[in-house]
Amino acid sequence: MILNEFYHDVKLNPVPAVLGIIISAIGFVTTFLTLALFISDFRTDRFYPDHRHIYRLESQLLLPNGVRVRSAQVPLPLIDALKKEPGITSVSYAHRFFTSIRSEGRVMSDVEIFAVSPEFLTRLNPYRQSLAPLEAHEIYITPAFNRRYLGFSSPRGKIIELGNQGKFIIKDVVEPHKDSSQNMPIMIAFSPWMMEGYDDKRRDWYNNQVYAFIHSASPQTFDNRLLDQVVERYAPQLPGAPATPAQSLHFSARNILAMHYGQGFPDELAAVHSMALLHTLYGAAIFVLLTTLVNFLSINGIINAAKRSSLRIKRCIGASDKQILAEYCGIIFPQFLCIMILALGMLLGSALLSEPILALLHQVPCRLQVGVFMSVSLIMGGMIVLSQWIYLHLFVFSVRNTRGDARFESKATYYINKLSMVAQLLLSGSMVYIWAGAIAQNHYVMDTDFGYHKKNLLTFEINEPLRSLAMLRMLQDRLKETTGTSNIALSSWRPFDMSPAVMTVQHGRQQQDQSVAINAFSADRNFPLVWGLETLAGKENAVSESRDPAILHVIVTRAFMNAMGQSSYDEVMNNTFYIDLDGKKKALRVLRIVDNIYLGERTTLPQPLMIFIKDNIEKYGSIKYSTRRQRDNIISQFQDYGLSEGQIVLVDDLHRRHFKNHLLITNVIRLVAALSLLLLLGSAVIIGISEAVRLNKTLKIMEAVGGSIYTGIVFFLQQNMASLLISSALAFIVGFGFLHRWLKRYDLVTGLTYTYALAALLLLTLGVAAVMALSLMAGGRWFRATGRTQKGEAWM
Repeated sequence: MILNEFYHDVKLNPVPAVLGIIISAIGFVTTFLTLALFISDFRTDRFYPDHRHIYRLESQLLLPNGVRVRSAQVPLPLIDALKKEPGITSVSYAHRFFTSIRSEGRVMSDVEIFAVSPEFLTRLNPYRQSLAPLEAHEIYITPAFNRRYLGFSSPRGKIIELGNQGKFIIKDVVEPHKDSSQNMPIMIAFSPWMMEGYDDKRRDWYNNQVYAFIHSASPQTFDNRLLDQVVERYAPQLPGAPATPAQSLHFSARNILAMHYGQGFPDELAAVHSMALLHTLYGAAIFVLLTTLVNFLSINGIINAAKRSSLRIKRCIGASDKQILAEYCGIIFPQFLCIMILALGMLLGSALLSEPILALLHQVPCRLQVGVFMSVSLIMGGMIVLSQWIYLHLFVFSVRNTRGDARFESKATYYINKLSMVAQLLLSGSMVYIWAGAIAQNHYVMDTDFGYHKKNLLTFEINEPLRSLAMLRMLQDRLKETTGTSNIALSSWRPFDMSPAVMTVQHGRQQQDQSVAINAFSADRNFPLVWGLETLAGKENAVSESRDPAILHVIVTRAFMNAMGQSSYDEVMNNTFYIDLDGKKKALRVLRIVDNIYLGERTTLPQPLMIFIKDNIEKYGSIKYSTRRQRDNIISQFQDYGLSEGQIVLVDDLHRRHFKNHLLITNVIRLVAALSLLLLLGSAVIIGISEAVRLNKTLKIMEAVGGSIYTGIVFFLQQNMASLLISSALAFIVGFGFLHRWLKRYDLVTGLTYTYALAALLLLTLGVAAVMALSLMAGGRWFRATGRTQKGEAWM
């Protein structure tokens, strides 16, 4: 009986009924995933018993040129100083270094190793098992580390060799805790001989060496002023630096529960999430839920409108309100069951097609997933029952079948349709406005000129087998013969590596105490050509290393000229500049002036830069290629020299990796905007047809007195234009506010961002009006063809 009634409802209104089920399932899946994300985020690092007392130390160093260098690591002497403070129970730290691993005749280079202090595992054990502190030459590894590097079938008790650290025995294979943000695939006990120059680094406050965690004795929030006091008491003055230690050094402590929120540290230890991305996901979920709720209520009203007459007949023949409500609730059950089945299918499909969703579901325990699913099901069922009861109360239980009630129903339908469209256009218009602006800004940031070529350029890290000029030249000749590529360029920098040195430079006419802080890195003679630097002056000069030890050859940027107070290129080329290097004064000869190069993101004011030309082994190599096949051949030959996939990266990929969070946020906004747009257009079609039902008699009268269907469209637009304009204006205000706040993360914003956003919103408004008008026209023609309004309502 119940299934027959449900089948009759679907047959009577196939389009709205199916849309209602699909939209409800989308809302269900969105709610479930949002709650799962919140639970996963809430549980991260909360398994530590005293997590409220554990803080991670972070540092910020002010360079002489005004640039602030932020790091997730701190200097060693800070740890010794904090151990003396009475309010701190203990200090745990981990030293990360890279070395080679030798096992069963195989050698793996540049493997990440963590050496931890004795109290680290007691306070901050990131593994599932309870572990005893490590002794000397003992090691813990994870199953993933064993699969990637060792390949032992039974690793426990096996011996491996770590670089020049000696031989280590694998004490145990440990599983990382699901809720830990610390990513430590291999762990050994810290010893001073593992850190090169340990005695000097114990006194060096201006270089960071370890990740440090403090355990506070007080239950109150840690006061960062204690760290400032430690700097004032213990940190020495940096020789030659104009700023005091308190001005140059700043340390802060962040609770471990907040450690997994990314702060943009280049040397981050934890697996971090962007707060901006999380807020975007939560905001997107709210937008989707509101949109689906408005659509569901609108479509549900149309479905119920077709059943209104039969319900009133039942009341006339003696059915009570309770009987009608009970029958209605029974019919709701198959609808609810269809929603659950479809939602479950969507969840399974999303998990199979999307790795992030699969990882999220894997991170949340099964019992919590079941609890969330049941909770959302109850909420969804309650909303459906409540919406049905409200409709029955307004349009069935309180109606007396008079002419006034018919007018009330007509007006109610009109205002419900209008409010539904206003809400839909407000939500979807806001999302489309934000989406268009975000896409425009993202394209600008990714495609803007950074001062070097990004396309068809590959960089790689120099490993042990290639750490000689002879081997590099041999590889270069081999690549030229087999693939026809360019020369290999060497440099101590690549995009977004913010480790270039800062040097003080002065020219001959400046006083002894006058100097300018300039960013600097080293490169060989091939660098300008391989990286496509645009030469502004000095193109006739050959790029080569100086043979005079008292003179250094450099390439400088246009910003260098401005920073040094020079007015022309000739003035820079003909001037002599000086730096202090290793306690000796060196002269600089400028070979070329190139356009500004941005070491990281593009900024409003480019930083001055000079490139030392040296034919030495550097940190990175780079090479140009022309085709995909050529690139694959180059990578294959690099791997023959022991370079892993992680050590070889395209410059384009470096940019995508750096702007990963921005791209993810943009993709989320794009997905939500597309979904909102589809729902809006579907709602516009349904509302247009609903208006055709409501205005059927009016349109017939207008046609009888000589009006055409286009007259009816003008009449329809006059009735709805005000609400469309109001909702568009509100969408502009809401979208502008969110977009403006989102753009604050960028130092440079293109003016086209707001132009494209406004244009997209205007096009959306016109498109919605056109779709509604076309739906009205199609519905009106169909009703005139059938001649029966009741049948028209049944089609809906």
